[in-house]
Amino acid sequence: MEKYLENLGSRKEDHRVGEKKYSMKKIVDFYISTILKSAEFNSPDPVANMDLLLPDFKTVFATCVQQYKNRYPDQDVTFTETYRSNVLQEKYYNDGASKVKKDGMHHFGIAGDSIFIIGGKKTYKGDVNLLRKIYNDNGLTILGMWDPLHVQYIPVAEQQRLRDMVSEAVAGKQQAEKKFVLLDHMEDAPYGVCTVYGEEKCYRGKKYICDRNPTGDLEWAAMDENC
Repeated sequence: MEKYLENLGSRKEDHRVGEKKYSMKKIVDFYISTILKSAEFNSPDPVANMDLLLPDFKTVFATCVQQYKNRYPDQDVTFTETYRSNVLQEKYYNDGASKVKKDGMHHFGIAGDSIFIIGGKKTYKGDVNLLRKIYNDNGLTILGMWDPLHVQYIPVAEQQRLRDMVSEAVAGKQQAEKKFVLLDHMEDAPYGVCTVYGEEKCYRGKKYICDRNPTGDLEWAAMDENC
């Protein structure tokens, strides 16, 4: 798997955020190693977990927040939503709240929806224009005023490239490992619900692993090993 991702990264998919490079490969690696394994992967609710943000994105965001606080020492900025599952993304799409049906930048851990903290309370009544300028000056991407406090790590023009790279990496992971075949019938799987990504069980002399099926749900899968 590691070798596959190294080859994927050999395309020199490096770009600039402000004065710093950002690596598309790093985003793909983070998705595979962290997001795909998260218990919140299919969360139907908004997620504000900062651990599901790409570390490099968090670093730039922290710099932006500090610059904002230099102007407004009594205020702070955080995110109301960080990672977003495709389950929730589709709901937003169906409700008309988003033009994206799946695989938005939140899903890859490189986008957040900002909110101010003033007087200990979360509010949207901060200096929106200044914060947007700070984001832009630090090389982050902002959208139009229809979504004024959304910020993301890569330009809109690079979004489809990232989606394609992640899809290729996930497919390559499955092909490279070749250690299990997803079951056609759940009744053939071990008893009990599969809830812990990577958990292994022995059932009727066969090893099974808890993995994500093509729709992203956790499901018992037969490994090519006996026990």
